[in-house]
Amino acid sequence: MPLRDALRSRFHALSHRNFRLFWIGQLTSLIGTWMQSVAQGWLMHRLTGSAFMLGLLGFAQFLPVMFLTLWAGLVADRVDKRRLILVAQACAMAQAVTLAALVSTGGWAAVILHPDDRVQEFLGSKQSTTNNEMELLAAIHGLRQIPEGERATIVSDSAWLISCGSGDWQRHVYPDLWAELDALGQAHQVYWRKVRAHSGDRYNERADQLANLARSMIAKQALKDKHVAQQV
Repeated sequence: MPLRDALRSRFHALSHRNFRLFWIGQLTSLIGTWMQSVAQGWLMHRLTGSAFMLGLLGFAQFLPVMFLTLWAGLVADRVDKRRLILVAQACAMAQAVTLAALVSTGGWAAVILHPDDRVQEFLGSKQSTTNNEMELLAAIHGLRQIPEGERATIVSDSAWLISCGSGDWQRHVYPDLWAELDALGQAHQVYWRKVRAHSGDRYNERADQLANLARSMIAKQALKDKHVAQQV
């Protein structure tokens, strides 16, 4: 029996157009799902360096299966199967695109209020980054603009930055950036203060606006360097 005929008899289901479309779609979807699963674990370990958080992420991924299986089976029996697959796959794609957008580019900003009420604003961006790295870069670039020996209060809505900076939390990631920030801190009297996000703090809100601006600029390829800092 020729090889072509043998394959055709072996994979007879693929001779049907609708099944080919379904099989190719499932193949693409499952490859993307497992790539995303591996990337999420890698990102969690990069951000926290914690085996517990990595395990918690794996546990959380299966919570919907644990609690929604019976209800989802009931829904699947009562709705159009094709429409349900399209909606489910579209939601999965939207979630994956959102996650990719959040970690593909990032912007940071530092708003410096001097004792004479003079205000300086700096912003920058970086590709393939995280929010934590952006918070660190904002603190570093802010301290660089303050003369040595002067008191500096770092205000941020990032609990991670404030807690790690003040020594309450361990620093598992970005040792080079923390070393640079510590070196700058030794030249200043550094204090740390946490504020709530979007709570009306004028300068924190302004820093968020500038960081979003920096992110949009790099997304439009207006900032072509991987790491750009400029004064507003």
